Amino acid sequence: MPAETVTARFQFIVPKEWKSKYRPVCIHLAGTGDHYYWRRRTLMARPMLKEAGMASLLLENPYYILFKINLV
Repeated sequence: MPAETVTARFQFIVPKEWKSKYRPVCIHLAGTGDHYYWRRRTLMARPMLKEAGMASLLLENPYYILFKINLV
């Protein structure tokens, strides 16, 4: 496995206050062509946070990190 893929990069979006004793979290994996967080954060994570009080963990695809590093 390439060294660049060992470290996971992610964003964790949580509510300021939980609505109940349960703390639900949805894990969003990157789909094909999803190079950044903005689409999952804007279209899925924020609405889930607002409507259901559910946190989201947005995981970046490790092989896209390798691709970005090679472009620089």
